[in-house]
Amino acid sequence: PESVEMRFQTGMIHSRVRPPIGQARASAPMRARRSSNPAEPGTTHPALRKVMMKPAPFDYVAPTTLDEVIRALQAGDGEAKILAGGQSLMPMLNMRLARPSQLIDLARIPELDAIREENGRIYIGAMTTKRSVERSSLVAARQPLLHEATKNIAHPQIRNRGTMGGSMAHADPAAEYPAVAVALDAEMRILGPSGERKIAARVVVRVIHEDQVGEVALCQRGSTG
Repeated sequence: PESVEMRFQTGMIHSRVRPPIGQARASAPMRARRSSNPAEPGTTHPALRKVMMKPAPFDYVAPTTLDEVIRALQAGDGEAKILAGGQSLMPMLNMRLARPSQLIDLARIPELDAIREENGRIYIGAMTTKRSVERSSLVAARQPLLHEATKNIAHPQIRNRGTMGGSMAHADPAAEYPAVAVALDAEMRILGPSGERKIAARVVVRVIHEDQVGEVALCQRGSTG
């Protein structure tokens, strides 16, 4: 069978059809023509005329405040998913293990990206990346177990994108953060359509890949002693 090479340029898909090994190249009418203008797509091979996305269809929302997040969760009517880095959620979407009607991206809410000390406890925002935790002198001094565990998570590219809130909400028992949060008796501050509440990490993390929040909600931040 013919093999197809796809290249992406300025948002358009350009393709080139290669003949099977040992056969001459296809004649000009059979080959994909690439437009000289990158803004215009070239004529594509029939195999590429219908391009399907890997995930099931969903609406994408990028709120800038927590109030907007709550409204989006309410509008999602239990079918929305929070995107907090996407290191685990995106593969689940691609394999269609998750089929949310709406994806709510928290990347544009700066107040969720913070590490600070208040009243003798360390607060870590839901959108704080693992790389930020790794580089935090406060975490290294006050919570060396969390600091050392973070350095052993995957590799820098993953730590640059993965977040504290995303890891806790995903609740993978093989992941470092849920185990460390339980060991340190951390407390999660949960914000959702029904309001704000605090839950101990040992209560939140009980079932594989399923936390015990009880509703579609936002893990606003966690605290450790």
